Amino acid sequence: MGDAGAVSTDQEAVTARLPRPPSGRKLKFPREMSGVLAAGMVLLAVLVLGAQLYALFRGTPGPGVFAVAGHLGAGALCFACQRMLDRRTGRATILPGVLMVVVAAATLWFFWWS
Repeated sequence: MGDAGAVSTDQEAVTARLPRPPSGRKLKFPREMSGVLAAGMVLLAVLVLGAQLYALFRGTPGPGVFAVAGHLGAGALCFACQRMLDRRTGRATILPGVLMVVVAAATLWFFWWS
């Protein structure tokens, strides 16, 4: 049949020189904080939606359609950015991370602080 002999030293040397794949998890803290931010924005969107539904059933004015739509859009965008951050490494994580912070800050500014 075929040659099923021992592996030569040349092949062992080649496999010993191969670099290990990078783990891509050197900076865990920023990823964890962005996850907390995304979860907070989604939770805030659900709470604003719940407040609008509660107000609707009670016959009182609620946050309004614009505020609910803005919070739901911001929560969905932050969730999408976090998914991109979790699946990428290196410089490809900069834009989704910055976008998430900007969207969260703009949502809080326009709907809560201004």
